[in-house]
Amino acid sequence: MVTWNPSDKQEYIELSNGNMTAKNTGSSSAMRSLRATLAKDGGKWFYEVLIEAGINFLCVGIADSAHTLLNLIGSWNGASYFTNVGQNKSQKYRTSYYDYGALISIGDVVGVAVDLDAHSIEFYLNGVSQGVAFTNLAAETLYFPAATLYTTQSQITARFRAVDCTYPIPDGYQAWDQTIPGVISEVLKRSYTCTIAGSQSIDIPIATIQMSRRNAKPSYMAIVVPSVEQFDQVNARIGTEMILKLVLQYVDGTETVQEIARANLREVRTEETPNKQIMTLVAYKQTTYGAGQTWEIPLEGYTINAGGKLTFRSVMTDNLINPGDAILFEDEPVTIGEIRYTIAPGIEKMQIVEA
Repeated sequence: MVTWNPSDKQEYIELSNGNMTAKNTGSSSAMRSLRATLAKDGGKWFYEVLIEAGINFLCVGIADSAHTLLNLIGSWNGASYFTNVGQNKSQKYRTSYYDYGALISIGDVVGVAVDLDAHSIEFYLNGVSQGVAFTNLAAETLYFPAATLYTTQSQITARFRAVDCTYPIPDGYQAWDQTIPGVISEVLKRSYTCTIAGSQSIDIPIATIQMSRRNAKPSYMAIVVPSVEQFDQVNARIGTEMILKLVLQYVDGTETVQEIARANLREVRTEETPNKQIMTLVAYKQTTYGAGQTWEIPLEGYTINAGGKLTFRSVMTDNLINPGDAILFEDEPVTIGEIRYTIAPGIEKMQIVEA
């Protein structure tokens, strides 16, 4: 299920309602943005956002993975629609402001229609098109649903599935939370990518991944790279974000990319093996997850640790499950405190630790 991404938001944005509702909990108004969990780089896609509180500079739109979360969506590679209360007008934003559309009010539903084949974006207000906003979206770019919450206590709820949308999806478009137009296609291949953020991002080849995601405690990510060729480049980026994504390729030739985690690069280690040199990238980030969804997943078994906490072995990795969510065990929900992943060629393992 596509949701707002608890690992890809400004720290004072609080998620609830299964990570569908976002609220600015900062003590003063400031630009605070977030992205969803699933990006698209082709096709025609649609989602809605219900405006629940705080409309001034509340932006709804799209952004790429490098877009800052400390400014309005559209200030970098993205686009948005919002109301400027001080000037009593609505505007669109893609590096520059332009007057556009009707004023957005509390209780309104903003629809976002993105045609990534035509590189255009169009916004809807309560089911009525406000006209094509931009026709110059970057080609071959992965765009995420994104939003900015400026006013303290401002709040929105996203609707990524067709069944949740208030108004009809425009002709020719599909709900953002629908992998393939009309059908669910069989996954042919799963792979992972790693990017080091910066003015010019660095793409990193992956040999293995070890990751631990925890609630309100530092999460850990270690990626082994099968060479040291990029050591100097990567080592110069200590302190910047390391972004891990899952790429799903389908039998019909399409693919989707989903961000799994991002953390701050803290250390780059090199190691000599019998056949070659490798390097390990170590990153940490602390994220607080709200109470989320309850999942029913196939389990391989469980153990009980010295503290009496359950640890489950899953027969599959599910990257949409977050700490703070719950899984069903013997028909009772068990709250998740930590999720551990081991990923290597031909191996994907997940352990879930009780909170």
